[in-house]
Amino acid sequence: MEKKEAEQIENIFIENKETEQMIYAIEIAMKEMKQKGKAEGMAQGRTEGIIEGEFNAKLKIAKNLISIGMSIDQVGAVTGLPTEEIQKLQN
Repeated sequence: MEKKEAEQIENIFIENKETEQMIYAIEIAMKEMKQKGKAEGMAQGRTEGIIEGEFNAKLKIAKNLISIGMSIDQVGAVTGLPTEEIQKLQN
């Protein structure tokens, strides 16, 4: 085998190794991005769940206040709910 052919083969091996290293680095980066996205999604889900839970608790309190005869304005002042939401509870 000539020196030139040997150098070409060596260059192919070097390029192949570099390509494998780049693929590995990309796979690692994709895995990290997936994990980060999953964590962010879970955090967002928890936040949305907390907000929904607080809203539902306010609705329950508002229903109870309406049942004891409080006015819409008073219920709104206590719960912070918009008048429209409180009116829906009366119907």
